[in-house]
Amino acid sequence: MITIEGANIQGILKRIQDEIIFNSSELLDQIGELVVFPSIIKNFEDEGRPRWADLTARTNRERKAQGYSEAHPILERTGDLKSSSTEKNGFPGGNYDLQKTVLTISNYLEKAPVLHFGDGLVPARPFFLLQDEDTKKADDVVKKYVDMKLEKIALQETR
Repeated sequence: MITIEGANIQGILKRIQDEIIFNSSELLDQIGELVVFPSIIKNFEDEGRPRWADLTARTNRERKAQGYSEAHPILERTGDLKSSSTEKNGFPGGNYDLQKTVLTISNYLEKAPVLHFGDGLVPARPFFLLQDEDTKKADDVVKKYVDMKLEKIALQETR
């Protein structure tokens, strides 16, 4: 004879719901660290995906006069924009707001929106941009996380 207790199954499903669905901050943090930040960093390294517009001759002269490399890397004169967009712990201008079910990564540097969206004089150079391959990476992070949580719950249930 096999007897299956519905209450036990309901308890396990409630734990899954509590640990994975209603508090996904640990999972979201992993996605931020393993998918979002590396994608933004790659955008800076590749100078856009798709590639950003080249700098104007005037901007190249300004950069050279200020002691920076003339044309490259684009958007990395001081490194503040990149750092404030890809570091979660306290870099000025950056915002890494992790809640139970939402992760918001943003940049409050005054120049960030102009550089990202453009303004008529400055062409758009989107750096807060995820790529199609990032969806697959995020899916992989989710699958590994869920598997780890299910294994943890199963181990606790066998005790």
